[in-house]
Amino acid sequence: MLRFQSIDYIVMRENLTTNYTPDQYLNSLMLGDAADYKAFPDIRFNQNTTNNIVLAGHPGYMLNGTFRDPTSDALQRFTNIGTIIGDKVYSIIHYSPAETYPIYNTIYDQMIKSFEVIPQNSSAATSLSTYENRNYGIHIQYPSDWSVQESKSSGELINVATFVSPTGPDSDPTADVCIYLDKLHNSTTTLDNYAHFVAFTDYENKPSYIHAFKLLELSTNSSTLAGKPAYTIIGTYQNPSFGLQQLMETGTIIGNKAYSVQYIADAPKYSDYLPIIQKMIDSLVIKRSLGTGSGSITDNSTNLHPDNLEKCHDGLCYIMWTKHMLTQTA
Repeated sequence: MLRFQSIDYIVMRENLTTNYTPDQYLNSLMLGDAADYKAFPDIRFNQNTTNNIVLAGHPGYMLNGTFRDPTSDALQRFTNIGTIIGDKVYSIIHYSPAETYPIYNTIYDQMIKSFEVIPQNSSAATSLSTYENRNYGIHIQYPSDWSVQESKSSGELINVATFVSPTGPDSDPTADVCIYLDKLHNSTTTLDNYAHFVAFTDYENKPSYIHAFKLLELSTNSSTLAGKPAYTIIGTYQNPSFGLQQLMETGTIIGNKAYSVQYIADAPKYSDYLPIIQKMIDSLVIKRSLGTGSGSITDNSTNLHPDNLEKCHDGLCYIMWTKHMLTQTA
């Protein structure tokens, strides 16, 4: 007998036998293919979306609605937020009587934000260091045992920095993350157009070093980067030296510049690194750049505060600067 008198938060993991995107899995729930809600009388779906839904750092889905307690006929409310990692679905479900649902939904939101999937072969605690490039306004956290390679590149597409994982048994790194800055000719370029341009120009049309590229996902409505809407490109390709590689690029447009974080790993290790890669992506802050070259740069802002304090609120990070002189050396 089903009873729904209490407030419940259920964390579930389901093994998949079919490859699904979050959209496809959400549709399967609603159509009843997975039979998740067939036991709930008078089920009604009020909202279903994959737009800007994230769980454990991965694009996800959300489904909420109402149903009737089969015993008392009392109205119940529920929300199901989940994501797909590899061949598994992870979901957190909240259901409770309709009248008390809003009271306990705050706890549910906190659970969603704190939820993390840790690979079985990794440590739960990862020490992080901070990388900052004031020339380009880049601030990001990365694993302390990874090495950092700063690029001297210039031009329209700039490789700001590359973060490289420790070497594997064969003495070769198994993953790396690159930060790119692309100076756009057209400041009205849309995120969708730019994402398709990158997928074609940088991946599908680069057979010289991206062999047999296969696009697995291209989306512009399920990610954020530095607090801005972002695109995500996921694909695989063959590397003549290292075999099958899987990549993910997340990028956004701010003004007349595109910023992107590109993650590449040996395909068998791709899912293992995803939680820490997502932490890196989530930590990225893009501040006002100070430019490049030698000389002095004067900040003429009003003296707002006796200290230069970084403030963050609702995903927006900013600095309360005092008036000062900064010296940059090439």
